[in-house]
Amino acid sequence: MNQLREHQRAAESCEIGDGSLMEGISEAQWAQLEKQNRKKNQEKHKVDKWFDIWRVIFPSREPPDTPCK
Repeated sequence: MNQLREHQRAAESCEIGDGSLMEGISEAQWAQLEKQNRKKNQEKHKVDKWFDIWRVIFPSREPPDTPCK
């Protein structure tokens, strides 16, 4: 069973956070993420999109080998 399914079936559910908060991300980073999101890149694989987001949020850190642990 994958991790998402296990998480969804957990006895204790997560507390739903406020998705409108931009805590920890600068206005410039949000603007860059929104610009990337507006691009017509539907053909781009979800993992590649994840790494694009990583590079915006953590520009000076090396990305992990995979977004999944």
